[in-house]
Amino acid sequence: MPAQLRSDFGIYAVFEQQVWKIPGQDERGVGVFTRVSGSPDDRNLIDFYADGGVNVQGPLGARPNDKLGLGFAYARISNRARELDRDFETLAQDGRPVRDAERLLSLGYLAEIRKGWVVHPSFQYIIHPGGGYVLDGSIPRAVGNAAVVGVRTVLKF
Repeated sequence: MPAQLRSDFGIYAVFEQQVWKIPGQDERGVGVFTRVSGSPDDRNLIDFYADGGVNVQGPLGARPNDKLGLGFAYARISNRARELDRDFETLAQDGRPVRDAERLLSLGYLAEIRKGWVVHPSFQYIIHPGGGYVLDGSIPRAVGNAAVVGVRTVLKF
């Protein structure tokens, strides 16, 4: 019988700072960012998360509103979820791997086409999606690393 828990909480911190400004430019420069969060492992799949990276505002002199970004993320599967995976393997012998963490590397470019219209191509490489397996119906399946290419556009009017 699973435990019935009534509450949950988490704590997080965010830091973002421009660390270098191109001389004589208002906005162009290099910035860094990071986020860290934690939650109780007895009721959350992810008990620790961190991401961070570097952004370059106006990487090309002729395009001051464009942004280039490189980032990473790390999501740790909680101890209790890993213990559950081990229990399934022992009791059900279903071949379920024990999840550990999901990691992400990301590269993106935000291009301002016109005022109010941006296009954002990105590339992401995900290491251990889902921490090492996903459920296909109710059957656990180990998954390999994944590469994701995408493009997003935003129109504001």
